Amino acid sequence: MERQRHITNVLGNSLQVAKNKRRAGRLRCELMFCDFGEILDLSRTGMRVKVKGLSAYSVGQAYSLTIKGPGATFVVGAKVVWVRKTGLFNSGEMGIEFVDIPAEAQKGFSTLVRSIMA
Repeated sequence: MERQRHITNVLGNSLQVAKNKRRAGRLRCELMFCDFGEILDLSRTGMRVKVKGLSAYSVGQAYSLTIKGPGATFVVGAKVVWVRKTGLFNSGEMGIEFVDIPAEAQKGFSTLVRSIMA
């Protein structure tokens, strides 16, 4: 039996929204991946990714990333904005900012969110 894939809105109430200084609301993700690893949360401006081999990445590095989720796969330009060790054996999390989002990727992002939220 295939596990259901879904995204839920992390920003549940107006108090949380007021405390959040991000430019865009975050969506918590399940079973979504990019070239770095599992996507933990995602917005239209960036994402947080669970990473193995954390020492291979540093703040400021730019990449072209493929994002894969139910119903869509697309490529975006991205930049590492923070790196945090959270586990053993060189694993952790990274904050990624999208820097180049082609029109096709914007369409893919919208399709991905619509298919998961349905």
